[in-house]
Amino acid sequence: MDDIDKRYNRGQITIEAILILGLFILIFVGVTFNMGMKVRGYSNDVAIASEAKANLDKIADGIMIVRAGGPGTTKIVTITSTFNNWGIATGSGLGRDAAIIYGIGFSDNTTIPDEMNATSGPGGLYWGSLERNISGVSKGADVATVLNGTGAGTWKIRIKYDIATTLTPQIGLAPVWSTVPAPGETINVTLT
Repeated sequence: MDDIDKRYNRGQITIEAILILGLFILIFVGVTFNMGMKVRGYSNDVAIASEAKANLDKIADGIMIVRAGGPGTTKIVTITSTFNNWGIATGSGLGRDAAIIYGIGFSDNTTIPDEMNATSGPGGLYWGSLERNISGVSKGADVATVLNGTGAGTWKIRIKYDIATTLTPQIGLAPVWSTVPAPGETINVTLT
């Protein structure tokens, strides 16, 4: 074999090695990018559900503290939302106890995390919500307070226990807001 054939064979081997390495890099990038997009989607779901759960827990825990304190007790809790559309509602839970429901409105139901109950709602929005039963509180009237956004921010929830008119306290929201109150304003939750 002469020098020209040796150089040709070496050159061919080098080109093949570069092509194989390039193919592996393309496969690696394709798999990594796809996995990165999935992880991003999962992290968004976790952030949405975590915010809703944190706000729901603050409100529900505040209601439990006020209930334990009895008539005349008042507590203010602060919630923060990064979403323009969110809402608080009271409902019947399991049919015995009251439930406090915290929902976030979405324009597309595919963006609602699996952890949240997805329903279609007013204003053409899809709602993802979490619910927590409040023991020792009767449901009172089911009230859906749909809050259509004025932007993200921080709100105060004032929970008060008015003089009881029944043996079992009832939960209610007042007033029923047509839009999200401006950040810093107070939303009242009342036990009566």
